[in-house]
Amino acid sequence: MSLRELLKSVPEPVIIIAHRNTDFDGYASLLLIEKALTDLGKRDLILAVPEGVSRPVRDLLRRLNIPERRVIEKAEGITVRPRSCVLVDTSSLSQVGEFANIIREVENLVWIDHHSIRVSNNMQIRNMHIISDRNATSTCEIILRELPELLENMSIELTVLSIAAIFVDSRRLAKASSTTFQILSRLVKNVENMYEKIISAIFQREMPFDEKMARIKGMLRTEAYRFNNNILCVSHVSAHEASLARLLLDAGCDIAVVVSEHESEFRIIARSRLDNVSMAELCQRVASRYMGQGGGHDRAGAAAIPKSGDVRLRRLMRDVVRVLSEMLNQRLRKVRPR
Repeated sequence: MSLRELLKSVPEPVIIIAHRNTDFDGYASLLLIEKALTDLGKRDLILAVPEGVSRPVRDLLRRLNIPERRVIEKAEGITVRPRSCVLVDTSSLSQVGEFANIIREVENLVWIDHHSIRVSNNMQIRNMHIISDRNATSTCEIILRELPELLENMSIELTVLSIAAIFVDSRRLAKASSTTFQILSRLVKNVENMYEKIISAIFQREMPFDEKMARIKGMLRTEAYRFNNNILCVSHVSAHEASLARLLLDAGCDIAVVVSEHESEFRIIARSRLDNVSMAELCQRVASRYMGQGGGHDRAGAAAIPKSGDVRLRRLMRDVVRVLSEMLNQRLRKVRPR
């Protein structure tokens, strides 16, 4: 079935969910699916983003004077039982926290992502349909390719977010295909008079103090390990994990893994420049040691590990090194300052 047919057939209420602290692609995909369902006559829709949208998304909306849409950030905020779910820009249920329990109870699930999707063994949903394309730059691109009618009369909000999603997830078009450029061309036509302003707002945001502090602390805590001519960097912070991981890659690390502790779980964010080792597998292997969940794709992975008495930040950092060593079948040498 096509995406249009799948969306048309799902019974209401429908909950649309993106991954926690969602980025441009997750937020754009969430709103694109909402518009598609609305155009198909669906009215009982719920938008959910665990822990809300990320700061870069909020900053972009603020700089362009676009109101931020209200989304449900905690599972207890769901007051009705959804019959269907559309899950976007999410490769495993570890990325949605407590919303995973809501997803497991729906009758119909449409799961869309541009990464390999990892379905857990306890998923027993009656009707589950997966749309996954690792060759697409973004989930947003998949949705606009499958539902090109969304490009007609698109709002400024959706246009801006879709452009941001494609630019950021394609690494500033380094991974773009002919389809990417076709979609981007139609998007730009909607906002030609403010295109330069949009690009500036996406890539030239001011960094808030707490993010700068998290980056500094994370750099000071970083441990580096060498394998072949590559470098693994491992650190820990309490927030802004992805921002620190990007910084470590920019500093010269080939793989950056950041561990963080939260109220009920530990999280791992992994980013890589390499294609010969999967960050999804790395996160999944580490998480499986503690009954957690992990996933992602070759260059970006994430894991969530429930808190227990024997789990500590330092132990997880050591496990990352051990597991990567096992995957590479070689010893990693710690880099020490002289």
